[in-house]
Formats: sequence, structure tokens, C-alpha cells
Amino acid sequence: MFLRKKYFLWCCVLCLCGQSLGNPNIAFEATFHPSTIHLGEHATWMVTAKNVIVRQANFPQPIIDNLRLKYESGTFNTQIINGVSQQSTLWRFSAFPQTTGTFQIPAISIDIQGQTYTIPGSTLTVLPADARTQQHTTGTSTPIFLRLEHKMPNTWYLGQSCPMEIQLLIADNVRGQLTNLPQKNGDTFAATHLTDAPEKSYKSIQGTDYQCISWATLVTPLKSGPQTLSFNLDLMIEQPAAFNQRLDDDDDNDLLSFFNRSFSSVFAQPKAVTVDTSPLKVVVQSLPTPQPQPFHQAIGYFQLASPRIEEKEAIQDEPITLHVTLQGSGNFERIQEPTLIFDSGEWRTYLPKSNFEPSDKLGFTGKMHYEYLIVPLKSGEVDLPVVHFCYFDTTTQSYVHLKKAYPFKLNVKPPIKTSQAQTLSGEVKPSPEPAVPLFGKIVLQNIAWENQQWLWQRTGFSQLQWTLFLISLGLSFMGIRYHRRTYDKAYQLQIQHKHLYKKTERMLKQAFRARDVSAFYSCAYKIVSLTISLKYKRQNIALNEIDDLVTQLDNLGIQLPDEQLQYLQSLEQKYRQSQFGQFNDEQCPDSLQDLNDLLRAIK
Repeated sequence: MFLRKKYFLWCCVLCLCGQSLGNPNIAFEATFHPSTIHLGEHATWMVTAKNVIVRQANFPQPIIDNLRLKYESGTFNTQIINGVSQQSTLWRFSAFPQTTGTFQIPAISIDIQGQTYTIPGSTLTVLPADARTQQHTTGTSTPIFLRLEHKMPNTWYLGQSCPMEIQLLIADNVRGQLTNLPQKNGDTFAATHLTDAPEKSYKSIQGTDYQCISWATLVTPLKSGPQTLSFNLDLMIEQPAAFNQRLDDDDDNDLLSFFNRSFSSVFAQPKAVTVDTSPLKVVVQSLPTPQPQPFHQAIGYFQLASPRIEEKEAIQDEPITLHVTLQGSGNFERIQEPTLIFDSGEWRTYLPKSNFEPSDKLGFTGKMHYEYLIVPLKSGEVDLPVVHFCYFDTTTQSYVHLKKAYPFKLNVKPPIKTSQAQTLSGEVKPSPEPAVPLFGKIVLQNIAWENQQWLWQRTGFSQLQWTLFLISLGLSFMGIRYHRRTYDKAYQLQIQHKHLYKKTERMLKQAFRARDVSAFYSCAYKIVSLTISLKYKRQNIALNEIDDLVTQLDNLGIQLPDEQLQYLQSLEQKYRQSQFGQFNDEQCPDSLQDLNDLLRAIK
């Protein structure tokens, strides 16, 4: 009896040990470091999973207003203390606040190994910018600032292109490193042609020497009314602790030499800083109505040269080329081709080919060359089509009509075929046949010459060859396909990826027809993720599933236009909201065109 009780106790102890080994005590911690910062600085949001190593997890990144979270890294750690192994997983996010105040990240649920765990909430306090910490030995209170330089008035027109320059000015004794290119705040303006390679110069402002790093861009307002335009830039800076002179080993030939200096031990701890331009307040007006017809959507100042042709004479129904040149400054990317005015009974025209010749790096000024293919429909002296171009002049605030005509008439000859037929019928006479003596002309006809035929010369042999060739080609294709489906693992994964993509596409269309908001954004997010993951597999790049979609596209080197980039961020945000059930009166979009354009750009 005693042995039975002892055996039973040992079994209980073993079961408890097995349960403790099989189900470790997984716990989560979340904190900001530091928890209190000043506006213009950034903090690190660290999430730690204890007693577990998470290699793959769909991390639910929270969406907080006026607080931008950027994923930085995910690390694993294993320690052995007194013979006991302790494991942990750490996720790091950089937090960039846009305003002052207290930011609260609520508790978040995460699924790991089939179990649901809770990440506790955390709080970040953002104080106003401390001007005393910005005082440096240069004698100015603004050693680093970002500004906009432009020559545009305070009133812009909707669709008007405005060239400007984003200038980053850094005091001579400050060292730093860029972490990204200037980013536009808001979606009321479109910024294009932002140069990747900035220009370097030196400026002196109020007795302080600055290094000026400038990016040129072309800004276009997208909404009317009072608007505000600003840009921001993230960089790491370092202040000298004991001296403020420049090092002698600076490379002046390097465009970003002050960015490429390595951090030294004599300098203080590097600090992440976000600088913003002063808000540029403008009034965006709509174009005056009624707009003339036709209006070629051109805004700025343009000049139209007289049209020209290479030919002095033309032939009826034979095309010639009409050259038209438009020069000036304005929104060349959005203008429509000039209109040709002509008699439909005299000319037939086709859409022109265009070629832009810019005069500056932004394409704000230059020449647009058009080549119209025109066909004369009748012969004689005819006038060439008149070229008409209408644009809106921002200086006079009025519509301007430009009309140019070829100064001479064009001589059009009759068609070649008609003239040849008239010449043959009216002038050429058949020559008499020379007299031939009787039996002098011998004609051989209806004589069957017997000749030996080989196999490949017989009727039907070529059809037999083609039939055998097509059968062998089909069998080869089937064999290769069977071999790939059986032994090629990469091909099998590709087929599975395609099936999953088609299935998700069908579910997306069903959710769109049913107007199911949650299902629609879930399927839309999945289909974009599948497209990006297929791109990673084709380039043999390891995919980090914790990264957001924008970061994954940056890793692939895919640059999207601002409109598609904002749509992608909005799509991911709505997908995150659908996970937390934060939809209120959200509606499905009326069209799938934006999603199709985004997928086409990624592919």
C-alpha cells in the first residue's frame, strides 16, 4: 500500500514538471525609453516577450494619432543562469511625436504558438521644445533648421506647379547623419521630382556659418481653400563636448562630408532629431469659370511657335509631318496637346508624338515638341491646319488663346495611282505584234512530264511532320510540368502562392460586392502582402514579416508616387483598425481602380 502511494506521488511530480516544461510562463512588457521627451526628439518603444523566442508573428502595430511608430529591429536573447535557460524576444520601434501631450498605447493582443497573450499599455509624455538645450557655441539658438525657398506669391491656383527648394542648414560645428529624405506633411499638396542627390553650399546667417544641403522639388496643390505646406526631416546629430572647431581631415569633395564623419568618443551621445519647416500658409484658388473650350489644362506662361513642315509639296492621301513647338514655364506634365483647326474635307489628322526638352532640373521650364501626322484629302493649293493652344496666365489671371498658322499654302498633287492610270489609258498605245511565218511559233501545252517524287516531296508529308512535331512538343511540355510539380519545391510554392492569390482575389470581389468593410480591407491588405512577398521571392531576399508594407517596399527599392504611397498607408491603417474593431461609419470604396493601380505599380 505504501509503495502504491509513493508511486502515485512520483507520477504527480513528473506530470507537473512536464507541464511546466511544455508551457513556459510567457509574459510581455512594454515601455518607452525615455518615457518623457521634448518635442523634436524621439523615444524608443520596446516590447519584450519573456521565456519565449518568437521568430514569426503578425505583430499588431498600433495606430496612434500624431505619433508615428517606425519598426527598427527584432532581436532574440538566450541566457543560462545557474543551469537554467532564459529566453526572450525584443521588438524596437522608434516613436516620433508630432505634437506635445500624453500618448497612451492601449493593451494589445498577440497570437503566439496558438495562444493569445496581452501586451500591456504604455505611456509617452511629450513636453514643449526646450530652447536652452539648443544653445551651442556657435552663438545662435538655431544650429539646425529646415526652411522652404520659393518665389511664388501667397495665392496659388489649383493644379499650378510651383518650384521650390528645401534647405537644411546645419551650423559648422554640428555633426550629423541623415536617416531619410525630406517628407511632406499632409496630403493637400503633391511633391514631385524630389532629387535623391542634394546640393551642398555654404551660407552665413547673422554671423553664423552654415552648411546648406538643398533638395529641389516641384509642388502642386491638390485642394482649394486656405492650405498649409510643410516638410520634415529626421537626422541623428552630435554636439562637440570640448571644442567647436572643424576637423582638418574633412573631405570637401564629398557632397555630404559632414554626414559621413564617424562618431568619436570625444563627442556626446548621438540624438535623433526631427526638424520641420515653418508652415507655409497659402490660399489655393480654383481656376476662373467658365473655362474656355478647348482649354489645354496649362497653367503658367507659354509661347507657341509657328508650325513648320519639311515638304514643299505633298501628294494627295500621302501623310506629311507638321512640327509644333510650345515653350515656356508651367505644369508641362499635365498639359494637353494643342488643337488643330482644319476643314474635315481637306485634312485628316492623328494624335501627335511629343518630346519634352527641359531647361532646368525640375522640368518647370522648357520646350515641348509635337509631331502631327496629317493627310491631305484633296489636290491643289490648300491651307495647312491652324494650331490653337489655350492656357491660364497666372500673372494676368486670365485665359490666353494662342493661334499660329503656316504662312504659305501647300501645293498638293493628285494621287500617284490615278495619274499613272490616266497616262496608260491616254498616251500609251499597244505596239503591233510582229508578223510570224506559218509554223514559225511552236507552243508547248498540256504535256505531262513524268518525274520521280521522293517521300518528302509527296503531298501530305509536311502535314505529317507538323503533326508529329506538335505531339512531341506537347509531350515535352507535359513532362517538364510533371517534373516541376513533383520535384521542384520552389515551383510548388509558386503554384500555392498563385492559388492563394486567386482565392484572396475572389474573396476581395465578394466583399466588395457585399459592401463588407472589414472583409474588404482584410482581403485588400492580404493581396498586397502576397504581391510584395512574391517580389521578395523573385529577388531572393529574406522577408521580415514584422515590417510594415511601406518599409518592405523600401527594402525592395520600389518607389511609389505620393498618391499611391498615401493610399497604401491608408489601406494598412484601415486593416489595423479592422483588427481592433475600430470601424464606425467606414464605407467600402466605390471602385477597385486605386487598388489595381497599386498592385500594378508593385509588380
